[in-house]
Amino acid sequence: MTQQAPLITQTEFNEMKTSADTKLFPVMGVLLGVPADFSAESLSALEAGINRMYPAGAKSASFALVSAFGMYLGETLVRTIPGASWVKIEGGIDIRDISVEVPINGKSMNEQKIMLKPFSRIVNFWHDRTDGIRVLYDTASAMNLGVVKFGEKYEGPEWKRMGNTGGYVRMFSAENMEEGKRKIREAQKTHPFNPEEHE
Repeated sequence: MTQQAPLITQTEFNEMKTSADTKLFPVMGVLLGVPADFSAESLSALEAGINRMYPAGAKSASFALVSAFGMYLGETLVRTIPGASWVKIEGGIDIRDISVEVPINGKSMNEQKIMLKPFSRIVNFWHDRTDGIRVLYDTASAMNLGVVKFGEKYEGPEWKRMGNTGGYVRMFSAENMEEGKRKIREAQKTHPFNPEEHE
C-alpha cells in the first residue's frame, strides 16, 4: 500500500466484516491453502501462502489484499483470545490504524491491555518478512495468559515494541517458538476458553 488508503468508518468496517464472513473466509482455503478455521496454524499457512504467491519485493500490497489478510488476522485474535475485541472506530480512520484490544495477564479490559493493529501487521509483513503474522498472534495469546511479560527496555533483537504501550516484549522467535507454544498449551489447560461464551 504505497498510496493514501481510504478512510474507513465503523459502518464500512462492519460491512467489511460481514462480507469477509460470508464471502472471503469460506474461499480463503482454496485461494491460499489456508484452512480458515481461525487457528494459530492457519496464520502460519497464511504467511506461507503470501510468501508463495507474493514473494518479498514482488509488488506493493493492494488495499484488497491488506483488507482480506488483515481481517483474517484480526478475527483470529478476536475469536480465539479471551476478551479480545475490535476497537470502535470514531469518525473515519486509515485501515492500518484499526485495532484489536487484547487484555493481558488475565486482566479485564479496564485494567491492562495491548492494542494490536492487524492490518498494519500485514503491511509490515509485506515489506519485512521477519515481522511475522503468526508471531504476533502467539505473543498476544501468551501475554493474555500471563506467560509472556513486558520488558522495560530493549534487550536484543527478539524484543520488539508491542502495541501502543511503549513497552517492549520478547517476541517468540524460531529459536524459542517451541518452548513458547508449550507454555501457551500449559496455560490454556488451566485457563480454558470457550468461543461461544466470548461472543
